[in-house]
Amino acid sequence: MGSLPIDVISDILARLPVKYLLRSKSVCKSWFTLITSKHFINFHLRLNTLSSSDKLLLFSSSDHSLYSVTFDSLESPPTKLSYFSDNGPSFSGFGGSCNGLLLCFSNDNNNNDASNNDVYLVNPSTFQYRKIPKLKVPKSHVCVNYGFGYDHKTDDYKVIRIVILVYGCEDGPVFNAREVMVYSLKANSWRFIEEKISDYATLASRNGALVNNHLLHWMFWCISKKEHRISSFNLCNEQWSEIPMPDYVEIGLDNHRKGLECNGDYKKIDVLHLGVLDERLCLLTRKVQNNMCDVGMWVMKEYGVKKSWVKLLNISDLNVSRSLKVVPIAYSERYSEILFRTEKELNVFRYDLKKKRTTRLEIPGLSNFDGVSACIRSIVPLICHGEIDA
Repeated sequence: MGSLPIDVISDILARLPVKYLLRSKSVCKSWFTLITSKHFINFHLRLNTLSSSDKLLLFSSSDHSLYSVTFDSLESPPTKLSYFSDNGPSFSGFGGSCNGLLLCFSNDNNNNDASNNDVYLVNPSTFQYRKIPKLKVPKSHVCVNYGFGYDHKTDDYKVIRIVILVYGCEDGPVFNAREVMVYSLKANSWRFIEEKISDYATLASRNGALVNNHLLHWMFWCISKKEHRISSFNLCNEQWSEIPMPDYVEIGLDNHRKGLECNGDYKKIDVLHLGVLDERLCLLTRKVQNNMCDVGMWVMKEYGVKKSWVKLLNISDLNVSRSLKVVPIAYSERYSEILFRTEKELNVFRYDLKKKRTTRLEIPGLSNFDGVSACIRSIVPLICHGEIDA
């Protein structure tokens, strides 16, 4: 191997599974230097992004341990990542993933208020984790939302926390406000971005949908217009922008209460959730008509272009359509199926695009779990509190 050019060695090592790559760091100093270099980490990341065998489905179980299973073997028993449960924090849910890193929530303090849980960045492939400095949540908060992504301009991973606040007195007007804080992994600190009166509000804690690694999206309710809006936060310039919604008929709360009739049949369109499918922003809606309902998935084929919204599919399976919180987890190209998470009763479903059939994903040995997320394997480093020896 010593006679091979370094670029050839790099090309060979980058194709190794992560666990063997970690061991290879101990072979010699030159390999350690190569594998831990920024260029090699990015090269390995690009290769793994294209490989379905290195895509993981992560679960936080009811005992707050982490389990993983690869996309190519979803029927196999999951692997318990015992390093975390034995040496680190316990995890109760996820806030998103980017480049093989996970934003995780922990309830080590046994706190019933999820908004006050500890927050960690975790690499499940290298067993690294880092606790994020804790922020106090204002007493006037309605809900807390998180997002996680990568600022390619500064080569920094960032976490955004959005707190929706309500101000007002008993006899006076009520104002909604939005407080935004951003955490930088490089600086290991939070920065205040804004707190201002906002016409946008949300009553539920939902994670940001990440597109292109740096654009986070949330669904807000526009109070004055009485309709849903999509807002995008750019982690590079830390600015908000609005993303156009697809054309569909949405019946607001007022008309819903009145029992609005459309063409003789009662119809109601609910906006359920935002998600990302095959690196594209997607929107899930639910139509109710004559006591029947189905979930529609809209995909934005060209980012930011209203006319590029396309309705990809409809799902009438009651296990999916009855849930008020349906989220696409990932697209499996090998099996031509989409994985969904429902949160009325936390389950994962597989939708076969060819057969147009929905089946529940049974995880052997894992009947109950609190959270599920998808991520790729990577060796992206963290300045961590714990790391397994290679």
